[in-house]
Amino acid sequence: MGKKGVICLLMGLLLITGCATTHLTESGFFNDYSAFEPREDTPGILVHFPQGREKAYAQAKTYEGFIIDPIIVNIDPERYEKVGIDPEKIEEITEYFHKEITEGLEEDGYYIVDQPAKGVMRIRAALTDIVPSKPYLNLHWATKLSKAGVGGASVEAEFVDSVTEERIVAVIYARQGRGIMIFEGLNKWGYTKDSLQKWALMLRKRLTELRQGDSKKISNQLF
Repeated sequence: MGKKGVICLLMGLLLITGCATTHLTESGFFNDYSAFEPREDTPGILVHFPQGREKAYAQAKTYEGFIIDPIIVNIDPERYEKVGIDPEKIEEITEYFHKEITEGLEEDGYYIVDQPAKGVMRIRAALTDIVPSKPYLNLHWATKLSKAGVGGASVEAEFVDSVTEERIVAVIYARQGRGIMIFEGLNKWGYTKDSLQKWALMLRKRLTELRQGDSKKISNQLF
């Protein structure tokens, strides 16, 4: 089969199987979703600032430590069978996500604790959907560039003051993996983990900018 035939075959498979897509969820992790608004500059993210964006930014930059609750799994049970989710794999993915957040914040100079205290923010997060990659669609540039076989994840999270329990900001996130790594594309859950790593990196980037007094850089941020 010639090169054009291979491309046609792969694109045909794409049409038959559909794309691997993530979606913004309303899983029930939050009691009310009506106040969430889209990030106009960052697709795939909804945010809620109960006290307004600027107050949230001013408050967020004062924290020096974090409590990171265990990641909750709040995925519709029907999804388990539909996309072939193994409960053991879910546990592995949530542990990976928690580790990415924890180690990233520690690397940036924050301390991680398990008890509420002044100057400590609590992160509560739920994994609300995961989409596996389709390795056979990541073998050729024609389908790889389309991200048709790229998996991802959806997350709902809130950031609260650990003492008062006041919500500072809440975020709903749904992203595919970055689609540029070779080996992740050949692993069913490689791009799911990449999407969660991206979440942790976006959090770190935002906190770093706030700590440096720059709240104006808002493009491609978690909140």
